[in-house]
Amino acid sequence: MNPTQMAPAPLSSSATRLLDTLLRDCIEHDASDLRLAPDLPPYLRLHGVLRPQTDHPRVSAEQIKAIGNHLAAQSDRSSPSWPMRVRCT
Repeated sequence: MNPTQMAPAPLSSSATRLLDTLLRDCIEHDASDLRLAPDLPPYLRLHGVLRPQTDHPRVSAEQIKAIGNHLAAQSDRSSPSWPMRVRCT
């Protein structure tokens, strides 16, 4: 790793579990998108329609920020651009 590259930002255990669970749900339901917004449940795009995943708790702004920073670091970006879009497919 050269000095300009940053190590991936560590995720808290709750954010790690949340991201793992949501990505598994994307695969299980064949979702094309995962949408996260503060104080709302996660949304999956299923067959072109955004559907709230009310079986999950609302996502905090801190969790979204931690996930976004982690994903940006994984893709060699210093910080995410908002809104951050991550396709599940």
